Amino acid sequence: MVMSTSAVDVLLHPIRLRIVRSLVPSRDLTVAELASELPDVPPATLYRHVKKLVQAGLIATASERAVRGATERRYRLVALLREPNAEPLRIHDDHLRYFITFVATLIDDFAAYLAAGEPDYERDGVGYRQLPLLLSDAEFRRVTKALDGAIGPFVSLPPSPKRKLRYLNTIVMPAHTRSASS
Repeated sequence: MVMSTSAVDVLLHPIRLRIVRSLVPSRDLTVAELASELPDVPPATLYRHVKKLVQAGLIATASERAVRGATERRYRLVALLREPNAEPLRIHDDHLRYFITFVATLIDDFAAYLAAGEPDYERDGVGYRQLPLLLSDAEFRRVTKALDGAIGPFVSLPPSPKRKLRYLNTIVMPAHTRSASS
């Protein structure tokens, strides 16, 4: 599924981004469960943002059940990833918007981590770095295949009391030397 520009605009709101992030580990949650994960967001505000995410096609109702005369819905993230053989995006502005959303999410996550108390970077495994790699196209494909093979078995592990959600974020792009006029 390719996000439309309006869906991207909907996602760029910080509360909606947090709702989507709550659903990321392949979870189906009710608004009440989302409220417990986002206790700083008032329920009426949460319902309004969930509705906007549904209307934009970013989340969908996974199931419904009657609870005390009302309908309780469980919401699921709609696949945000493009189909493997989809036509590549051609608009630079769309790519920049996706990248800005990605970086904004990183900044928000790190700020929340720091705000949660005295961080223990070593215990929590927190780190960030940029590794310059001189690779041919074939070598680069080998690196990405090796990373996929190493990480793949861990991506779909189910939640458990012993597991803590961690985000592994990667950015891969060719380096470009800026000219003096840039």
